[in-house]
Amino acid sequence: EMTKAEESSKVKLQKVEDDSRRIQLKLELMVKQISTEFDSSRKDWAKVKQELTDETIKLSDKVADLEEANGNLESELEAVKTTYTQGGKTSEQQLAQLYEANREKEMLKHKVTNLEKIQLELKEAREQIFKYNLEARKLRNEIQDLKGTVRVVARVRPSKDEDNGNDTEEEEETLECGVDDKSLRLSVENVSSAGNTIRSHEFSFNHVFGPESTQNEVFDEVSTFVQSALDGFNVCLFSYGQTGSGKTYTMTGDHYSSTHKGIIPRSISHIMQYKETLESQVHSFIQFANIEIIVMSQSIAMNIK
Repeated sequence: EMTKAEESSKVKLQKVEDDSRRIQLKLELMVKQISTEFDSSRKDWAKVKQELTDETIKLSDKVADLEEANGNLESELEAVKTTYTQGGKTSEQQLAQLYEANREKEMLKHKVTNLEKIQLELKEAREQIFKYNLEARKLRNEIQDLKGTVRVVARVRPSKDEDNGNDTEEEEETLECGVDDKSLRLSVENVSSAGNTIRSHEFSFNHVFGPESTQNEVFDEVSTFVQSALDGFNVCLFSYGQTGSGKTYTMTGDHYSSTHKGIIPRSISHIMQYKETLESQVHSFIQFANIEIIVMSQSIAMNIK
């Protein structure tokens, strides 16, 4: 029985010792945690204290600067009062002059502010215009690509009285423009004792100008080529046809007539107008090369290169 009691006591004692060790470990952990938090709080407090000290020093310096500035202003005010008093002016006159000077100063500041605002808005507007021009240039080039890099346009010259003499007794030719402004039909009627026969030939173009078309309508069709050249792309435009078909009239026309001017003088006018629009954005100049200028009064032809 004593042995069992001793064993039971040993077990209980062992359990008490284990519980005591666990409690001691917990206490040690709590002590460490509290010590860590205390150290952190102490560091934070030291940091806050240092910041407050620095801020106090800064405020003290500012107060000293303000006091010094105030002293300077009082000295200046006394000097101004002395100057105006020596000049024989009353305090009312001095205040009126100071008020007027201050009012003019505020007006000038307001004008300068408005001018700076306008300049900023103008700068932003120029940037927007520049971006728009870049986008427009890109879109114009895409449109040209969609229309085709090579385009053929036909123009039908109005008939003249002498044109009727070209037909023979056996053949009579008729040229008709399609309603879609993109086709031509050439009909040849053969007259013989066996009967009349008609042969037709149809031709397709990118655009067809009828006999009633104007110089302005023709230039509207090709003006995109001129703009593409100004945008930096290589462009070539030429006229082809037999003698008397109207090539010179279409390309040059009458320089002195706003209605009958051809493609070349209209292109030059377009280039000059475009140059004027660029003057506010960039510095630009135009160079002509290999152009023959004929001076009619002196009958002298010269090449400019």
